[in-house]
Formats: sequence, structure tokens, C-alpha cells
Amino acid sequence: MLRKTNTNSEAPLYATHEVLSLELGTAREVVSRILKEFERLGWIKLGRGKIYLLQRSELEQLAQVK
Repeated sequence: MLRKTNTNSEAPLYATHEVLSLELGTAREVVSRILKEFERLGWIKLGRGKIYLLQRSELEQLAQVK
């Protein structure tokens, strides 16, 4: 998800949970659950077909741990 966004932009990532699940090779429900948790933590904001990155640094930290 981070690779698909511009680091200096406030523009959202245009992607559905379905598309992300296909790219990641997992179920849409799993993607939805994880994105909802990221939203609860304040890292992202979900919109219809859009994902706004609010705390990019937190997501980058998580990506490096994995």
C-alpha cells in the first residue's frame, strides 16, 4: 500500500478491499479487518474506494517489522 502512494501527497490511495486482497493473495474479509484496525488506531481513514494515509510513519514502521 505504501509503495502505491506519494510520500509528499495528501491524495488518497484509490483501491478497494477486493483489489487489495487479490494483490495480497488473501481474503477480502482479512483485508477489511486489518484496515478497520488501522483506522481505529488513527493510521488511516477509509472512504468508499479510497484510503487516506494519516500516520504514514506508523505504517512504515510496521512494514519494516514484517
